[in-house]
Amino acid sequence: MSNITKKRIERFQPYDHDGIKAHLTKMANKGWKLKKINNLFWIYESITPQPLVYDIVLLDKKSLMDKEFTDGQIEFIDYCNHAGWDYVTQQNQMQIFVAIKENITPIETDQKLKLALIHKTMMKTQSIATIFVLVISFLFILMQTAKNTLEFFLDGISIVLVPYFIILSFMVLFYLVEYICWYAKSKKQIEEGLPLPKTNTHPFYHTYIETFFWLLILMGIVFTYGSLSVSVGVNPLLLFGPPIMIVIGIPVVVKRMLKKSTQSTKKKWGIVIVTSVVTTVIAASTLCFLMFQGFENGSIKKEYVDIYTQKYANGDTYDKKIYNDPVPLTIQDMGVDGDYRYSYESDEDSTIFLTQTRYSQETYESGTPNLDLAYTIIDVHFTPLFDPVLDDLLTQYDRYNDEYSRTYYESISHIPWGADQVYQCHQLESLSEVSIVAQNKYIIAKGNRLLAIQLDEEPTTDQIKIIMDKLFYTESK
Repeated sequence: MSNITKKRIERFQPYDHDGIKAHLTKMANKGWKLKKINNLFWIYESITPQPLVYDIVLLDKKSLMDKEFTDGQIEFIDYCNHAGWDYVTQQNQMQIFVAIKENITPIETDQKLKLALIHKTMMKTQSIATIFVLVISFLFILMQTAKNTLEFFLDGISIVLVPYFIILSFMVLFYLVEYICWYAKSKKQIEEGLPLPKTNTHPFYHTYIETFFWLLILMGIVFTYGSLSVSVGVNPLLLFGPPIMIVIGIPVVVKRMLKKSTQSTKKKWGIVIVTSVVTTVIAASTLCFLMFQGFENGSIKKEYVDIYTQKYANGDTYDKKIYNDPVPLTIQDMGVDGDYRYSYESDEDSTIFLTQTRYSQETYESGTPNLDLAYTIIDVHFTPLFDPVLDDLLTQYDRYNDEYSRTYYESISHIPWGADQVYQCHQLESLSEVSIVAQNKYIIAKGNRLLAIQLDEEPTTDQIKIIMDKLFYTESK
């Protein structure tokens, strides 16, 4: 036996037995004989080129939880050996045999029975996996529909996973439809006394589709890494590494241990399912903990500089964290008097599509006037998103409105602001138009930047100029 081997990634469909056999015979003619199949590669060993004949049989009672060779499988292999077929390797229920004789009788001669076994195996494995993938994909995409444009495109995970699940769904549907078409054609050919057909799709296309899919996943990982590093402030490897290792690693170890066990297959599967559920709960808890640590100790939201303890008359206390983050516009810039202590806070979320930075300045000592300034700057990097994001800001109160109270934004003159568009918030407390009250909340649009700002008083002409100069005409934030 030669020590020279080669590994290949083969992407045959599990029901395409004739295609697999033709491929293996072709490889033998080139001097390569199949030796083993693992989770990723088909391993070939070097031989003298010769026209080997292959056959494939499905053992429907063979389970993924069984040890490598069951008693029934060993008996079947012995039977095939006496018939001139040498056992090569296996992949799940698929058993591969080889023979040197060209006119040897196939192991399975009843084509109708062979098709029934293939269909039973496909229903038990591939179809269940397909349904599972489609259900998970549908539920995840459905959850994302609750987000508006701004929320979705600021969430690096959603940006990656939604296309991922859409592509994954189309891929498994493609394979399912391909099998359904092959099965219908096979039944027709068997009725006509013809052998089972090959699949219509060349394995190259399966490899191409899956390679394209994994390239998208790789791009998504790189994108998510960058987005999370900025928005959460935690290394994504630290954030997702431990949960993924828990979810994948522990069930795999348990499954391998159970293969050596003599317990029933149903009991083994029960243990694996329980283990998977428990590890998923543990992983989710770990992920939540790590994300919490990230939001508390992230690199974008800086560490607080002090803690102010507020004491109430009933003896209760409340600790408020004081920040000193850089902010582009302050109350002092607006010409507001008051030499008080302030907390300055900023928080940024960023993806390749949008960057949103929230700023706030507020007094915190008891006995001081409640002087606050809060504003959010949104830079739209992908122009087609500008109008949908603006619409999200303008309709942010719609979900809370009813027939007795309504808060909404209304367009006002943009000329005093020197902007492209300006909207002011209004509040309607009853159905009478007399009760409409203008709020000191504004949304200003200029270029690809949006500003949502809340003021204590209606801004003067000078204050409007300061706002525009500080937040639109300078790049320092």
